[in-house]
Amino acid sequence: LPKGTDQGAAQVIQAAAARVDGILATAERIHRPEVRDRVARLCASAERIIAELRREPRQVDLARAVLTYYLEAAYRIVRGYAGLLERGVASADVQTTLARAETSLDAIQQAFDKQLGGLLEHDVIDLESEVALLEKTVQMDNLMSPAAPASGTEATTGGAT
Repeated sequence: LPKGTDQGAAQVIQAAAARVDGILATAERIHRPEVRDRVARLCASAERIIAELRREPRQVDLARAVLTYYLEAAYRIVRGYAGLLERGVASADVQTTLARAETSLDAIQQAFDKQLGGLLEHDVIDLESEVALLEKTVQMDNLMSPAAPASGTEATTGGAT
């Protein structure tokens, strides 16, 4: 983390990284590749959020809910999902619960994607401002530089008298 990072922010970031590691370790017990892939994508998104927060720890408060509630919920869901699968019970209730758990992973993924977008918004605004300034500067330079005659204009205005 950058020097001078608030200790509370550092703790939130470190706890989130540890939770992601726990989710990934638990996901290894899931023998359904499509679910393991969902969990891996979810963790990759969480890791991108964590990387942004390590780069800009002042934004931790913006991401605190995602890093605490949603990440913890993802861990509990993945752990419960893996546990049910390992028991090998194929009742309708278990299958319904597993399906609901899979759907909840998609909801968590959406929350992570939205959070990452929010964290990147500041950088997007800065980049858009820089591009707009460049475009304006180029436009002003074109207005101030001597205008080149349009093609064909010289022939019609520069004729003999």
